[in-house]
Amino acid sequence: ATVMRDGCRASLAGRVVFCPGVCRIPHAGHAWMLDWAKRQGDTLIVGVNDDVSAFRVKQGAYCLPVQQRVRMLASMQCVDWVVPFGDNTPVELMQVLGLLPTDLMVKGYDRTGESIPGEELCQTLIAPPGPFPAHAGDIVKSIRG
Repeated sequence: ATVMRDGCRASLAGRVVFCPGVCRIPHAGHAWMLDWAKRQGDTLIVGVNDDVSAFRVKQGAYCLPVQQRVRMLASMQCVDWVVPFGDNTPVELMQVLGLLPTDLMVKGYDRTGESIPGEELCQTLIAPPGPFPAHAGDIVKSIRG
């Protein structure tokens, strides 16, 4: 995977799957969800909040630096592109990359029933089936004891 540049949607063939989020501590649950997301389309783009926007979105929560989060996500075989963004929501990123309308947006099962920023710009919004037994909050709790 690599970092995507502006206005690249026209160069992507097939169904584009977009997964935005902070991914504050990438873990096995993220890997499982992103692998599932990739199987829903042809190209998987992961939008990741940069450090400043992650702090705004997840106030008080521990978060790895964006360089580490991007590197971890980009190393996953299922991920085609990783794109950091500085806004609280991925809407401007979706516009800049020419992803409107986005074919498919995937968010975690824990967000089911919530309003998702940018969902109105997608043809379909889905979540993977069932919970995966890993969450960043659980990881932090186990470290802190």
